[in-house]
Amino acid sequence: MDNIIEFKNITKRFPGVIALDNVSFTIAAGEIHALVGENGAGKSTLMNILAGVLQPDSGKIIYKDKETTINNPMIARQIGISTVYQELKLCENLKVVENIFLGREKRSKFGRIYWRSMELEAKKLLDSFGIFINPRSIVKNLTVAQRQVVEIARAISLKTNVLILDEPTSSLTMNETKLLFENLKKLKMSGVAIIFISHRLEEVFEIADRISILRDGKYLGTFIKDNTSVDKVVSLIAGKKLIEELKKREIDHDFSDKKVVLEIENLARSKYFNDISFKLHEKETLGFYGLQGSGRT
Repeated sequence: MDNIIEFKNITKRFPGVIALDNVSFTIAAGEIHALVGENGAGKSTLMNILAGVLQPDSGKIIYKDKETTINNPMIARQIGISTVYQELKLCENLKVVENIFLGREKRSKFGRIYWRSMELEAKKLLDSFGIFINPRSIVKNLTVAQRQVVEIARAISLKTNVLILDEPTSSLTMNETKLLFENLKKLKMSGVAIIFISHRLEEVFEIADRISILRDGKYLGTFIKDNTSVDKVVSLIAGKKLIEELKKREIDHDFSDKKVVLEIENLARSKYFNDISFKLHEKETLGFYGLQGSGRT
């Protein structure tokens, strides 16, 4: 795969902290490239630099084999770099088609907007994602997953070469996440480079081709997904010092000798969950984990 982006010695400082320290790695065209690290590792700072929101203090971005200065988000979009943020940036009171073509409406020389042409183009884009969304729908009436598709469709309509996704599954159900991944694979096959930022390593290992790791603003390496493991990535993200410290603090999690204060056996509710059993012991804190729609609520 040919590289579409190369970060060369990117450094960014904020008062009292070095957010990025001499970061260098590449992103290839037609790959899904995961960027992982703890909060504060520098992921968002690096992507904001690529998106034109921030400027590096030093270092270079090589885009399509040319050194490129991205002074603002408009320039990023113009050269084919789009971002879909965790908090979606749609105008909720406007129609889907209006959001997709916002600021780029097709007009006649007399200023008349070609709504029919825009709706047909929007429908073609949306249909390519395998999900039915009426271009005339008001955005506030859509599900989170549908809104995300609209954001991605808007990015693709801008002739995007690089798509940055910031925690894209954080508000999605399992089925919606599955559909998103199917669409990301289609985009990858069309040659789009996708930068996938996530804390969910099980999803990273499901969708990514390569994984780059940041810790405390430093670049620790890029790994082919099939040549590494979750344990290795976790150890790099957390650092040996932290893992050793956690082991020292390890406590006994065996509550079998404690009084059972709540017991659930084979609990089920049609369409929501099935055959759920667990025990809650005295002085025990029991956590439930799962994506939206998994039945935990």
